[in-house]
This record gives sequence, C-alpha cells and structure tokens, in this order.
Amino acid sequence: MRKLVVCLVAACVVGFCAAGVQAGEWLIAPSGDPTGVADADAIEEALRAVAASGVPGTVRLEKGHFWVSRPIQVSGFDGELVGAVKKCKKKCKEKKGKKKKETIIEAVRGPGGVEFGKIPGSYWDMTEHSPIFLFEDNDGSIRIADLTVQILIPNPRDTHWLYIQNTTSLYSFFEIVGGHDFDTAFENILTRGDKGDFNDKNVIHGIHVMGGLNFYSGGWSTGTHKVQNCKFENLTTFTYSLGFWWDSDFVVSGNSFTGVDTAIYSANNPSTDVEISHNEFKVHPIVRRDTLIIYGSPSLSVSEVLILKNKFRVSGQATVISVWDIGFGFYDKKTLDVSIIDNKFNLDEAYGGGIWTDLDGALIEGNKFKGTSTHGAVLAGVSGYPAEGLYITDNDFKHLTSVGPTIWLGRDTSQCVVVDNEGIGDYVLDEGTDNTVILDDDD
Repeated sequence: MRKLVVCLVAACVVGFCAAGVQAGEWLIAPSGDPTGVADADAIEEALRAVAASGVPGTVRLEKGHFWVSRPIQVSGFDGELVGAVKKCKKKCKEKKGKKKKETIIEAVRGPGGVEFGKIPGSYWDMTEHSPIFLFEDNDGSIRIADLTVQILIPNPRDTHWLYIQNTTSLYSFFEIVGGHDFDTAFENILTRGDKGDFNDKNVIHGIHVMGGLNFYSGGWSTGTHKVQNCKFENLTTFTYSLGFWWDSDFVVSGNSFTGVDTAIYSANNPSTDVEISHNEFKVHPIVRRDTLIIYGSPSLSVSEVLILKNKFRVSGQATVISVWDIGFGFYDKKTLDVSIIDNKFNLDEAYGGGIWTDLDGALIEGNKFKGTSTHGAVLAGVSGYPAEGLYITDNDFKHLTSVGPTIWLGRDTSQCVVVDNEGIGDYVLDEGTDNTVILDDDD
C-alpha cells in the first residue's frame, strides 16, 4: 500500500493527481506495523520530501492507527502535517459541527522491546532527548492539525538521566527549534500521556517551540504561534512552552488542559503579544508547579500579556498564575504589561493560591475566586522582587477561604491600589509603601 501511495503522490508533485490528492500533497496510509518502524519511516520520508521541494506542502495521514518507535526528524519543513477528520452529527462525543479526529499516532517501543529512539548528534545524545517529532532549522510556517498523539506505556525508554533525575519517560510530543522567522499553528490536536516515573507521568513536555537564540543559530526569532481547540492530557513540566522570540504573537485559546503540571510557559520573549484566553485547566500536580508561568526578558522592549476568561480548577502543590518581570526586577525597566481579566479560579486546597506576581502596573480585574487556598488569591512583592502600581479591582472573593491573607502586598510593593472588590473582608496584608487599600462597605 505504501508504494502505491508514494507513486500517486509523486505524480502529484509533477501535477498529475489522483482523485482527492492535491499538488504538493503526500498521502500516507497506516502500515499496520505495530513495531513502529514502517510508519515512522513513511511519515519522515514524506516530511523530508516536502522540505526538499522548496515549496510549502502537505503531509496528510489517512484515517487509522500509526505506530512510531523513534523520533521523526526533519529540517527546513514548510507546510502542514494533518490527519483525517469527519464532522460530528448526533452520534459523536464532540459537539455538533466539531471535527472528530480519526488519525492516531502512538509512540511505542521498537522491535523486540527496544526502547523508543533518541535524536542523534552530540547535543541530543548528551541530554537524552527523545521527542516524537523534531522540526528544526525552520523557515516558513508549520501547521499541525487533526491528530491524536499518545504515549500509553509507562516506560517508553530505558532508564536515562534527564533534568535532575533518572527516568524512563519520553521528552516531548513536538519539538520545534531553530530558524529565525517562522510561524506555527496547532489546531484540533489531542496529546495524551499516562502514568510514568517522571512526576508520575510518562512524558515530560507537550509542545516546545524554541526560537533562534539557542544552540542552532544566533539571534532572536520572529513569528506567530497559535494553539487553538486542542486537548492536553496527563503531561508534566511544560505542556506548551515558548522561548527566545522577538516582536512576535502568541495565541493560546479554546484549549483544555487536564492532569498536567505546568500548562503554559513563556519566557524571554521581548516585544511580543501573548493572549491566553477561553481555556479550561484541571490541574493537580504532586510537586510544586505553577499552572501558567510568564517571565519577562532582561531587555528594553515591553511585551503585552492578556490572560482572559479562562477557567481554572486547581488543587495540590500549585499556584495558578505566576508572572515575573525579570527586566523590572533586575534593571528597573518594565518589560511586561499584564492584564488578568474575567477569569474563574476554583481552588481546592491549592498551596500557592491564585495569582503570584512581581510586576509594574499590572491590571487584575473582574476575576472570581472560590474554594480553599493556603496563600490566598493575590500575592505581590513577596519574593524579593519589586511590584509597583498594581491595580486590583472588581474581583469577587466571597466564596474563597484562605489560610493566609486574601491579598498580600509584600514589602517590595509600592503605589498599588486595591479597590471595589467583593468579599475581601479585612484580610488584606499591606507591608508595602504608599499602597492604597479601600475596603467595600459590605466588608
């Protein structure tokens, strides 16, 4: 079957397409080989053919189950990797009109139980990286859509050293690194991990998008990066992470994160707009983790960050939102302009509380907090870095029970304003300088 498909696609490349196959499109059928050798070879061959063509192309995986037992690696890819879907009607778990994914890619051990492979090369060998997909030295755009990608066995690797421990877990689902100017889009993707030995999970990262300031090339990268209508299940560390981008745009919207530790991580991205909106998070980490982590950059350029209308259900060793302006902390220069608006926080004995921040001029408005928390709803200036000019208003704390203060303005806060909030009581701890705290009449 694979020979026939490749033949049809080769005809497509020169403009003679079979029915349903477009020019520049590679159509891959599942091989039925559970060892993960044939499918990995076929997918990688198609991705590399698109990269070698010098023009954008599409690798389309047909309906069915693909097994892969080694990383699929391609350089210079510009195009799409997409699966098969059908629109849901009445007898479908998805909502009517949504697209049901019909293509599954599953990471497995290889023939004879040999461990899932790792990326060759000195850097990758040293760090024991083992992503399912590696796109490197990118140029153009990468769109990945309509796929289920999963790891269901507890030990896909033999024991190896990664980060600060021995583990048998895989490194990531998608690793996209290197290149100066490229865009990425993930749409209608399900990534699913399971039990393992790295913080109780068998995979460490979900999607990792790294710009040019790394071991591949010098300088910052520019691009637009979107994750929309995706589901992430049972992942640890960083589910979606981005770093080393300049003058770029990030949009993470309409996704669900279940059983993950850190869901979104953005760091060292100057002059970049970040929108995190309309997502749902159900998080219970067994080690100390923050659900959203946003770090500023030690640069002179300001990044706009909007965290809007998300739903958080968080328990255990977690802080929901952690935002730090490194430039302001070290150089007295604001590099993050943050708005946290109209989010819902459902806390179940969450250790770190709702929002932990050291920023200049952040707006925290219209959020609703309920449940129980060790460290309250909002903490600022309590970690040795300055927080100045925060405006905390129109938030609802009526249904929150906290061991510590509902709002804690630490010693390093100044000129912050707390006004027109509900249910705050008198539980505001103000240790800062020239802060204004106005309690409601009802409190």
